[in-house]
Amino acid sequence: MNPGHHAQPFLVPRQTPGPNRQAADDETAEVFLAVLGKRETFDSRRGEVRCRPSLPRPRTRRPPYSQLQALPAEPEALRAHVVAEVRAWIDEAAEEAKTTDPRAKKEDWLVNLDRYVAQSMTQLLYENPVPFKVRSAAFQALKTTKGVSDLGRVKDPLGRSGQKVALPVSDRKNSVLKEQFIVDTRTMTLLARYIDLRDGGKPVAGKSGVETYKVGWTNDKPAVPAAG
Repeated sequence: MNPGHHAQPFLVPRQTPGPNRQAADDETAEVFLAVLGKRETFDSRRGEVRCRPSLPRPRTRRPPYSQLQALPAEPEALRAHVVAEVRAWIDEAAEEAKTTDPRAKKEDWLVNLDRYVAQSMTQLLYENPVPFKVRSAAFQALKTTKGVSDLGRVKDPLGRSGQKVALPVSDRKNSVLKEQFIVDTRTMTLLARYIDLRDGGKPVAGKSGVETYKVGWTNDKPAVPAAG
């Protein structure tokens, strides 16, 4: 990752649902994530995402589009839903880890439960196509998640104003990950993500910097920024 990396619009259903239309479960929507040149394809029939691996995330598959539209639009109800999802993922991850490391314990993941929940809330602000009311609930739930800090109003590298929040710090085996996000509170979408990853106190090359986002609906494929 390079400092100042700019991501173009990336939430892109090829058949854009209008205000009075929902995508049917048998439709296939393409979702493009123009960060580090990665492209994801979301098949709503199977609720799966096929992509090149990137930084670890709590979830590996998305639900069908219709289920995303039906997510709770009240912060505490959405939090309960996300916590249940994350705990189910932790159960699966811990069991899978035991196949290669018998010493693996579910507690190894549970210590980062709040961080995983916060991560999932941020994904609803830019990575999943959900209604405004759900994004608004996600932001409110994010701000009140244990370990999340509200850093106030700031401007992103492109001069856009938003609310900045910091996720709980991840500290595992001398590796420290700090993430901060700037959110446009008018549209409840992500403007920028700041990442600081250090190993043994030293920055990890290519893993720290800032990404800027422009999020919205379109029928056109976004231009992927050139690596460099």
